[in-house]
Amino acid sequence: MTPEQEARFNQLLAEIIDPHASLAAAIRELEQLMGMLQAQHAISAEQVRQAKALIKIMQLTLSQQIPANQRLIQALAATQKLARPVLTHSA
Repeated sequence: MTPEQEARFNQLLAEIIDPHASLAAAIRELEQLMGMLQAQHAISAEQVRQAKALIKIMQLTLSQQIPANQRLIQALAATQKLARPVLTHSA
């Protein structure tokens, strides 16, 4: 595995393990982009409304799923003995 592939692999694993953090980062980026596009009049009010509705839905969905998923992830991690840590927190 190349260093780039390993870095991307670890980043994707981190995003899967902590989807709330990944979602929060994506939401911040989307909100910044929408603000810029609105200032440029390059996005419709309907597109903004739909994006905001989707954001709310995803936040609600994750808030309900995360506790159960975290328990499953912790159980899986406890059963696996890796030779070296897979995850790095450099994402």
